[in-house]
Amino acid sequence: MDIGKISEEIYDYTSGYPFMVSRICQCIDEGLGRDWTAGGLREAVKMLLEEKNTLFDDVFKNLENDRELYDYVYELLILGDFKPYVIYDPIVSAGIRYGFFRKIGNGSSRLAISNKIFELLMTNYYIAKNLRNKKQITGVLGRDIVSGGKFDMEFCLSKTPKYSMTPTSNFWNATEDCCFCRICGRSSTGRAFITLKASSRICAEWISSWITAKTSS
Repeated sequence: MDIGKISEEIYDYTSGYPFMVSRICQCIDEGLGRDWTAGGLREAVKMLLEEKNTLFDDVFKNLENDRELYDYVYELLILGDFKPYVIYDPIVSAGIRYGFFRKIGNGSSRLAISNKIFELLMTNYYIAKNLRNKKQITGVLGRDIVSGGKFDMEFCLSKTPKYSMTPTSNFWNATEDCCFCRICGRSSTGRAFITLKASSRICAEWISSWITAKTSS
């Protein structure tokens, strides 16, 4: 086990949040046969995100009980709006108090979700509610992933922390979550398949077209 490397990856997911760190380590040690690898860590994160615990209960309770905060987090996380880090803003102050926000950037400080676990947890929550309410996210994908009138798949993959798309990288090894989808690989028949994080049909169509062109070239 590479203690230094696995510690860095755990911190990357949790930003040092004590409960998350200890629970992930417990999942790896007791539930995954002490698989102290990057793959074992990803499985532990999935286990954590799928369980019910008091921390996550409090996250959703605090969101649902404060509509302004709920909408603010939605705009930041799902719509990708820029939010300045202003500690005296009551919404920002509430989000910091609940452990939702952190400051990033030098000079022009901006707001971000405090850790990757909360990002995934909240994203899944908002998208599930959108799907249940048949609400489609509009006006966001085009702004972020269209370049010169074309879908910028390389940009999407560049958001993948460990498998950014470069001339020498293996596209089919890009199995980490990127900002809009997760590339899972190929089925036993050789057909490409993906799991989308975004709820937009436009995104699905663009990605499908891109993969079709890629696999047929």
